[in-house]
Amino acid sequence: GDQVGWPAYVGQVAQAYRTLSADERRDAVVVTSNYGEAGAIDRFGPAFGLPAAISGQNELFRQAQPPNRPVTLLAVGGGAVRVAGRNATCTVVARLDNGVGVSNEEQGQPVAVCRDAHQPWKAIWPQFQHLD
Repeated sequence: GDQVGWPAYVGQVAQAYRTLSADERRDAVVVTSNYGEAGAIDRFGPAFGLPAAISGQNELFRQAQPPNRPVTLLAVGGGAVRVAGRNATCTVVARLDNGVGVSNEEQGQPVAVCRDAHQPWKAIWPQFQHLD
């Protein structure tokens, strides 16, 4: 059930990505709350021109992290948005909608554009880590 709507969700993240300026898109990072969101972005995102997802969940935390320079962050899911919101200017620009009315873990989750981090990413990134 949690895979229902993945292409639609990724399309909604891509819509948010396309609202960024060309300079912001060049350095944009997609941070997801969980492996399901990260998997959807990595599976369907290339067709939309999205960068690979990174996530703080479990082992994904160690696989990749934002570069230690200013970036525009697309935060996907409540967990990522909460952490990013404590560290950057964040605006929720969409809510995930699978389009078929299936109530699953991703339905209604926020997508936010976050700018102007208040700390270097090497200080912020550990706050995204969660084991569950």
